Amino acid sequence: MDLGDRRAFVIELSCGDGELARRVLMRHGATHYLGLDRSERMREHAKERLSLFGARAMVESFDIHNFADMSLPGRPDALISSLAVHHLDGEGKKRLFRKAFAELEVGGRLVICDVVLPAGAVATAIAAQQWNCAVARNSLDAFGDLRGLDRFHELEWNMYSGTPVGDEIDKPSTLLEQLNWVQESGFKDVDVIWHYAGHAVFCATKR
Repeated sequence: MDLGDRRAFVIELSCGDGELARRVLMRHGATHYLGLDRSERMREHAKERLSLFGARAMVESFDIHNFADMSLPGRPDALISSLAVHHLDGEGKKRLFRKAFAELEVGGRLVICDVVLPAGAVATAIAAQQWNCAVARNSLDAFGDLRGLDRFHELEWNMYSGTPVGDEIDKPSTLLEQLNWVQESGFKDVDVIWHYAGHAVFCATKR
């Protein structure tokens, strides 16, 4: 996502603690940002982290299930989301993508980072193994041992390991399904820019 040096407007769905926003605002000095999140605790963390950007950064409450019915404060140049869209079922994702296309400025970008549903048992097993390996590497880097991986297994966070993928909270769709839904919503240049361990980053442009 290259916003250049122009005054751009970015909306993030489920902004969490604001770390992604901080990086976007540091890199793009003229960008204005609106972060949306359901959790009051996360919103407070985000507000604190983004306070150095003053009026360029705002954080407000929302529920991703209701995003398709929201009135947005202006047309964004980019709409981004990380690890949130998988909480919607297939129809919910379709509505979100259609809403994103309708609201974005012409030339605007949609960028989604999320867990996806592997297409079949082989891909599921590979995703599970890759996620375990990634957590093991991060644990070794952070602690010098595998305590992070042990905790990861204790909390049963690897959704691709052992049980069917998805439940009443996590409803991942396949990557192919989502790319098709994004394209059907009217977007062009729909593409995958990263995919590993059942996580993917995909993007599209409103022409």
